[in-house]
Amino acid sequence: MILQRWLPNLNLAIWVTAFGGCMILLNVSELCFVPTSALTHYQVLHVKNYGWAQFWLGWAKVFIITALIVVCLAVSLGANSDHEVRGFRYWNDPGAFGHYIYEGSAGGFLGWWASMVSRSV
Repeated sequence: MILQRWLPNLNLAIWVTAFGGCMILLNVSELCFVPTSALTHYQVLHVKNYGWAQFWLGWAKVFIITALIVVCLAVSLGANSDHEVRGFRYWNDPGAFGHYIYEGSAGGFLGWWASMVSRSV
């Protein structure tokens, strides 16, 4: 598993048990036991708690995606170890739209059009 990259000395069974236990607690609503003759239901996690967990995990997902977008944009704009603007280094030569057949804006449009036609075939 990928988690062994950071903690190679930790047994893999610990990760499987921990994540499996979390999945059981979040997804199982009732366990059935048959002690004698009656069927007894034991609720592991109530629906209210399940909804609460889904709500906050959803907000965590929104926060993480937003943070990743901001960090990726910052790294592209030069907030990295060598302070190089990596995301836009090829926008000067030939630019965002390479020229095709003609120079100027007509050549840029034809370059874009040629790439769209070649991708659609």
